[in-house]
Order: sequence, then C-alpha cells, then structure tokens
Amino acid sequence: MDSYSDPLVGTIAILLGLTAAAFSVGPWAVPYQLRTVDAVRRRFGIRAARLLWLAVAIASLTSGVAILSGMRPPYVESEENAQFSGNQFSGNQFSGNQFSGNQFSGPQ
Repeated sequence: MDSYSDPLVGTIAILLGLTAAAFSVGPWAVPYQLRTVDAVRRRFGIRAARLLWLAVAIASLTSGVAILSGMRPPYVESEENAQFSGNQFSGNQFSGNQFSGNQFSGPQ
C-alpha cells in the first residue's frame, strides 16, 4: 500500500463511530443540542434521539471497517491498475493558439 489515506480515513470513521456510540448511551446533554438531533428529540423524544446517534455510530463503524478491509465498489480501479498517474493533461494538448489565423481581424 503506497498511500496512507485508507488507514487514516478508516481510523477516523471508527473513532467517530465510537464517539457517536458514546453519545447514544452517555449522560451528556451537549450532543443533543445539535439542530437535527434536537429536532428529533423534540418531536419523538430522547429515546429516538439516542437511536439516531446509535444509527450514526453503526453506519460510521461499518464504513470504517469496510475502508480498512480494502473493500471498494466494483467501478473503482485499484491504485496498481490505474491508467493515469499524476496529471492527465500533461500531454500538452492545450498549448498553441487555436486562433492563429486571420479569422478575427476586425471589420473589412
């Protein structure tokens, strides 16, 4: 693995998932002051708000584990099989003047 982005993103997702899980079972009031969570709490009660935090935790933990295990959608190419490395427009296709003729010389 040449890149550290997958372990970094996967670890961050797992840490956020653990934090959300702690919010769902902990006695703190601050996480329930977020706009969306507060709206759920006011409309459906604290139990629904805790379930919302639990759903966020499960989604984040699942994503983190999937990222760390190397799972990718079928349409994504692996880094080893990538066709282009670096800048795709390094072939100098856009150099040169397209209007080098006398096409725009003004009124005649």
